[in-house]
Amino acid sequence: MSNFFPIVVDSTNSIIKELPSGDTLDLTNSIIKTKDFEVTGAVYQNMNTSSTTTFDLSVASFFKVTLSANLVISAINNATASMAQSFAIEVVNSGAYSITWPGTVRWDGGTAPTLTENRTILFMFYTTDGGTIFRGQVVMETSY
Repeated sequence: MSNFFPIVVDSTNSIIKELPSGDTLDLTNSIIKTKDFEVTGAVYQNMNTSSTTTFDLSVASFFKVTLSANLVISAINNATASMAQSFAIEVVNSGAYSITWPGTVRWDGGTAPTLTENRTILFMFYTTDGGTIFRGQVVMETSY
């Protein structure tokens, strides 16, 4: 059974089937849910943005943002109230741009990070209270 993963539900026969190694499983717009954790919506959303935007956690759990100007994130919406939830934002910063984060974001060390020009930055966030507070941290920063 080492080449199979018992994760596919055959609703016609009401059984769990094995997915052969090498096959793909499309989870677009699906929900992955356990007792204490949930991932909803698309896994990935590519955003070319400037000015002001909102991140909608019912749409994706990984966002890629290419900055073309300073960005104001007005809100992070639709966090699941009853479970811990995490998401990531990859920011491609081709200029001397900055991000203003919503007041719901708390940073490791207490201060929002300063973006560096010509860098790609990966931010990770989590909430355990339905989005009242999001804890944020820079996970990685690389040249692009």
